[in-house]
Amino acid sequence: MNIFEHWLEALRTAPLFGLGQKFSDDRAKLLAAEQFAAAGEFNTALNVARNLTLAFQAPVPFWQYPWRQWQIRPLIARLNDRVPSWRKIVSDYYVVFRSARSMAIAGDFAKAESELNSILTVYPHPDGRDLLKELQRLRQGQEWLKLGLAAELSGSLEIARYHYQNLANEFPQLQAICQRRSIVMAIHERNWTAVIASTHNSSDRLAVKYNALARYQQNQIQRLQLLRQIQQQLQAQQIEAAWQTSISYIEAMGTDAFIQQIRTEYIQPQLTNVASNWSDRYELGKQRWQQTGGNALLHDWAIAAYYRFGSNLDRLDWLQELIPIWVTASINTNLPDPTLATARIRDLISSIVDRFPDPTVKSELQLEWQRELMAVEWFGTPPTTGLRIRGVFISPGFYDLFKSQMAHVQLPEKLWAMLYTPWWRSVVTCQQGNPVRAMVYKPTDPPDSVASQLAQKFVAYHEGCYYLECRPGGFPRWREAFRVLELAKVQILQSPTWQSTIDRLCDTHQLSIWNPADRLEFANCWYDLLQSDSANIFLNFVTNSTNDGSQSS
Repeated sequence: MNIFEHWLEALRTAPLFGLGQKFSDDRAKLLAAEQFAAAGEFNTALNVARNLTLAFQAPVPFWQYPWRQWQIRPLIARLNDRVPSWRKIVSDYYVVFRSARSMAIAGDFAKAESELNSILTVYPHPDGRDLLKELQRLRQGQEWLKLGLAAELSGSLEIARYHYQNLANEFPQLQAICQRRSIVMAIHERNWTAVIASTHNSSDRLAVKYNALARYQQNQIQRLQLLRQIQQQLQAQQIEAAWQTSISYIEAMGTDAFIQQIRTEYIQPQLTNVASNWSDRYELGKQRWQQTGGNALLHDWAIAAYYRFGSNLDRLDWLQELIPIWVTASINTNLPDPTLATARIRDLISSIVDRFPDPTVKSELQLEWQRELMAVEWFGTPPTTGLRIRGVFISPGFYDLFKSQMAHVQLPEKLWAMLYTPWWRSVVTCQQGNPVRAMVYKPTDPPDSVASQLAQKFVAYHEGCYYLECRPGGFPRWREAFRVLELAKVQILQSPTWQSTIDRLCDTHQLSIWNPADRLEFANCWYDLLQSDSANIFLNFVTNSTNDGSQSS
């Protein structure tokens, strides 16, 4: 360096009015921008360059202008040579970044990763590095899925499960897909318990179908196992064991035509020839039905009740339990021939009634049987209405026998419900046309339910009709008739048949009333009850007759 250059350098760094220090700062910024660019931080380098350029373009005092042109312009020129290449690198990065993101969305993770890698070696932007990490993670997940599917297709289900588990752990949002693959593998393995457990309470449409398939297959396996067991027990003459297994079958799967045929044609006929304790079987049948309910178990219970009583025809209490149990089984049409079964019970009752010399016992048995038959008639065949508990329609006598072991039942205001109330004897005898006996049976306690209130009104109607009937040698009891009929007025007005009957009886009864005042009172009672045309005509007739008689006198 010659003397002139030493002088120039000294002049450049001389603190003349602070210009030397400013030159040093600007030069340091230029070097910093170049260092940022060299490190791949091009945005930062461009920001520094932009600030230097703006500072160079800012106005300065005239005496500083030559100095800036001489000292700062070379720095800016050097910077401007580099800025275009920096900008291109940044622009190229964002183009590649957007392209890689689009390819990732389309699922082409490998190509997106390759393109992003090439630009990140030049410009390692943090966003790009984050995207690259996510692409690598997604590509790994994609690989796990491919490996899992390949292993599944080759039959290597444990390896497939390993890859699916990795996928589910890394990507919680894909757990449903992994679980579905696990279900499919469980189906291939015929592991129906695992399929049911995996699809339990799922709302996914496919999972619901898988669950139904697994349950069906599981039931079929269990069905075949139990049928095979029954076959083996029958071959070994283990009739009791076969009967118990058939009950287990029904409890697990419900009844079907095939198992019913086995029980009816093979098991039950042999049971009748086997010395066994029917009382124990009855109690077991009762216990099983109370636990599970349903028609099939009720059928078994009825069979046990039938043979229990057949083993000791002197047990009145067993007969009184048999009647409602068998009728209830018949109502639900689960017996092979409900009509024949009912006829057999009727014949059985007829044949044994005479075994009980007490007329009260005979009368009660007949009344209980009529109550059951009336319920069958009102329920319909098959039943369309009635009291339904534990999946079956139960008869009134059945309800009386076991209501203490059932939940409280709120009986509706229906005709059939009257047979379940304390008024049932009066209702039955009224229906049989014996209102006198019905009045004897009337409970002393007031009605405690809407069904009992309806029964009270039902009996009141029949009692009132009885009082309105004219009998040879009798005397008019129409005041008693209207007193009880008023209790059932609402029901009478709702029944054209009842209105017609009362109109007919009143029209006949008025012939037995001679006193004009009584006839007028009767006419008013009749009209107040029905407001019918017949009542209105008779009231007008009696009123006009009374007025004519008064005028004549």
